[in-house]
Amino acid sequence: MKIIFFGLGSIGQRHAQIIQEIFPQYELFAFRSFNGQLHNNLKIHEISREIDIKAINPNVAFITNPTYMHIQTAIKCAKNNLNLFIEKPLDCSNIKLDLLLDEVTQRNLTSYVAYVLRFHPVIGFLKNKCEIETITNVKVICKTNYSSWRPNQNQFKNYSAFQAKSGGILFDLSHEIDYIDYVFGKIIDITGYSEKKYDVTIDAHDHAVLKIKTEKINSISLLLDYCCLEPERTITVEYLNNNYLVADLINNTIKYSDNVKSITFSNEVDFIFKQQLQYFFQNIDNNQMMNNIVEASHLFNKIIPLTQLI
Repeated sequence: MKIIFFGLGSIGQRHAQIIQEIFPQYELFAFRSFNGQLHNNLKIHEISREIDIKAINPNVAFITNPTYMHIQTAIKCAKNNLNLFIEKPLDCSNIKLDLLLDEVTQRNLTSYVAYVLRFHPVIGFLKNKCEIETITNVKVICKTNYSSWRPNQNQFKNYSAFQAKSGGILFDLSHEIDYIDYVFGKIIDITGYSEKKYDVTIDAHDHAVLKIKTEKINSISLLLDYCCLEPERTITVEYLNNNYLVADLINNTIKYSDNVKSITFSNEVDFIFKQQLQYFFQNIDNNQMMNNIVEASHLFNKIIPLTQLI
């Protein structure tokens, strides 16, 4: 298996390092925009000419460059018959999305959009629970401190600070919208607002309050916030019998309202990333794998209009 990375920043390096660990037989390459043979700590061979891609003849492209380049990069890769692993979100615009869908479909390529929280044990627990219990209400909260994300970088120069470069809370924290769709049923409608409330970005939105309707649940509330000193990532699920549980994605716990029962899951570093990559490569010949480009585009087209609010 030959894999080529487009973008070798923090997330690209994370994926590459795990592949080197669990699939040491795979050959890794990186397409970079400058000349040179080796500029990364993982000793991945780098190329800078498109002609070299054809010479390598890779099987898979990992698209881990800035979000606003995802679709245009994926189209080029699809035209070269590469299977696609696209880091979330799909892009910051659906321009040329139809072209990408056509290329992937016509060439019968495997594709996957990487929402890694689908592999979080707490999310897996909730998905199973949702299939056997009657849920009446769900409240999702994701609060984070954007200023602390990249301690060695100027937060105002990073692409996440700019709306036009795929920055903003609805792209960076779209995990929440994805796992709502995955756990609680296909999303039918999203309403609410997204805005720039704080001074932590240039013009990207940093706060959102949404109401989501799915095939199974009429109203799910979702709060996303960039400016919080005490991070929180919780899902409160209420049941028909008035009992409820609180799922905590940071502390890896499920706590019930009766304070009697609680569950704690493993917090092994990179566990969910390893699970995701194993799933992807186990299904490399399955063009209907979970969250393929066709499935992911449904949700992506519902997120795009929200980013234009306020």
